[in-house]
Amino acid sequence: MASHAARPTRADYSFLALAHLLRAALLKLVDLGWVWPNVGFSIASGTAYLTYFPFTATLLLFVLFVRLGAPLGDAMASGTMVNLPTCETHYEWLEPVGGATEAAEVVVLAHGFSGESGHLRGLAHEVRKAGFRALIYDLVGRGYSSCRDVNHTAHLFVSQLNELMDTLEVREFHLVGLSLGGGVAVSFAQYFPKRVKSLTLIAAVGLKMRTVLAGLEYEWSDESDPKFAMMVESYKERVAREPAFGRSLLSSARHFPLEQLQAAYEAAGAADRPTLLVWGDDDRTCPIENAREIQQKYIARAELIVVRGARHCVYTEYVAEVAHALVRFLKKKTVQELPRPRVCRSFSAPQSHRRIEALSPRGPPGDPCRKRAVATPVSPP
Repeated sequence: MASHAARPTRADYSFLALAHLLRAALLKLVDLGWVWPNVGFSIASGTAYLTYFPFTATLLLFVLFVRLGAPLGDAMASGTMVNLPTCETHYEWLEPVGGATEAAEVVVLAHGFSGESGHLRGLAHEVRKAGFRALIYDLVGRGYSSCRDVNHTAHLFVSQLNELMDTLEVREFHLVGLSLGGGVAVSFAQYFPKRVKSLTLIAAVGLKMRTVLAGLEYEWSDESDPKFAMMVESYKERVAREPAFGRSLLSSARHFPLEQLQAAYEAAGAADRPTLLVWGDDDRTCPIENAREIQQKYIARAELIVVRGARHCVYTEYVAEVAHALVRFLKKKTVQELPRPRVCRSFSAPQSHRRIEALSPRGPPGDPCRKRAVATPVSPP
């Protein structure tokens, strides 16, 4: 005789109600921002873990990690603040080298989930050196941008960018999104397709992700790597300036469609727009399979750049490789119209051992893109 599962007892219902009550208390705790001591976040994260809310626990532990030892922040070093309907937003122009600002095309870069505009500076500098006007800005609740008491949905971030570009009187531009910023970028292109001249998605969210805890552990676990210390110091300095950091992260995790942007990717595929994908093949947060799914299922004409050995933060780990691919793509798009060959170029690090190869995305029988070329060495850029 088949056994029946035991019916929930009153104690089970009581425990579930207590768990939900504790979770609500945790959200209020994060809303209080910087004024609470770090021990509060320690207790909160432990409680979240014990009450079966590991995602909440992960975020709270991450907040605690970057808060520990963080010095008091200084005043804003560069950039401009503008008061938008969505939020007060911090942005910064990086003008093209050699002048000719008015004639230069605009490239907007949107950072990731726990990032801020300063993380894009290295990439933006390479863009400006190539003759473009680069614009970096802080997403809602990050960096110097304010965080109002609203849910951090995709619509909120899209509205922020749209309002910012309207204020700056920039009608059309090239859009680059990294991680969460990639989700913002593809969503913006869905709602304002005529404003986006080209779309670049770097380790973008929107499809199936691996667990946040596993991704963070992998990104931050190698303490012997000098980049680890650099990243920690960068986060500590930034978090000291961001009293709403925890609230913003948690609201984004709860309300942004981190795995539900299939419609936006489908809309991007239907648009006649140049698209570049850049991914690390060792990404444990947004796996490389997502990039291949975007290229094969949604945006068949997209060009895919794979950086071998790179993890999720490919845009900070391998700035030179990503910048080279982005600048080459942007320059080509300013003089070349679609259609164009659909190729995938794969960079390996270090630079002296790079290879470039053409892979098969998707195409009809007889399409040359279905053939795989023999890998041939190329000189570093």
